[in-house]
Parts: sequence; C-alpha cells; structure tokens
Amino acid sequence: VLLAHDVVYCRPPLREGALVVLNGCQTAVRDGRAVDEAMGLMSVFLLRGAGLVLATQWSVNDLCAAELVITFLREVVRVGMPPTEALRQAQRRARAITVADLMQRCAEVAELFPAASFPHESAQIQAHAAGAARRQRDFGAPQPGSEGQTSDPAQTNPYDDPIYWAAFQLVGRVM
Repeated sequence: VLLAHDVVYCRPPLREGALVVLNGCQTAVRDGRAVDEAMGLMSVFLLRGAGLVLATQWSVNDLCAAELVITFLREVVRVGMPPTEALRQAQRRARAITVADLMQRCAEVAELFPAASFPHESAQIQAHAAGAARRQRDFGAPQPGSEGQTSDPAQTNPYDDPIYWAAFQLVGRVM
C-alpha cells in the first residue's frame, strides 16, 4: 500500500517534470479515512515534482485499465505524442477493444507466466480469460425483442461505456 505520507516523507523527490502513472482504483481521490491523507496520491506526486500525473477518479476494470495505460505510455514514450492526445488515443483504443482482443491478450500474457513457475499469476490470468469468455457469451445472447438475431459476440466492444475509460485524467502541466 502506497500512502501520500510515504510519498512526502519517505521517498526522494522526483525529477522535475516527471510523468507519474497511478494505474489503480480511485488514485485521484483523497483517502478520507486516513488523518494525514488530506491531499491524496495525485496531489503529493505533483508536490514532489511530477509535471504530470495520470490518475483515476473511480474504480477501474483491470483489463481495460491495463490496455489503456499501455497504449498511453506507448504513444507518449515511443511515438512522442503529447500526453493529452495520447490519453485520447488510449481511450479510443479502450473503447474499440473487442472480446476477441481480450481473449488474445490473456493468451499472450499466459505464455509469459506458465502455471508451473507462476501459479498465482497464472490463476489470475485464467480468471481474466474466463471473464472475457463470459463477456463473449453474454454479449452474444439474444436481447428481448431482437427476434433472436445476434452479432458476432467476439467482435463486441465491452469497454465502450464511459464507466470503463473516462475515469482516467491528466493533471499537472499538460503540454
């Protein structure tokens, strides 16, 4: 667990203008339960020298968040895209992800973490793959009044709703 107190008092300052990515649930929201967490993680990283912080306003889906952050970082670091445009591209990518894409990504990651060497990680990956398979099945189910016609469930976009991708925000000196 990383607390704002730890960032302020136990960690060295960041290089001026650093980009901080807080890929977790509600990382832009202060923790009202803790007495000394008045500013929250996002604020203390800005205080410690970060030029820009990518954080979330509410709980996020793990698979969608991972794809969004990977796309964001690829665009900023490799392509050199401005962070605001990179976030826009990452959100578009998240909205366009299909169930088939999710299943393919789970298979790719599972190859990196074989069950014999990484039993816990492998179990987590299998759980995510099972969730993707459920989404494929659920999105392919006929809707009431649809006369039984369904599109290809593997090509549906389960993260098109803003609840999945709109939680991410950039705060700081946006270039």
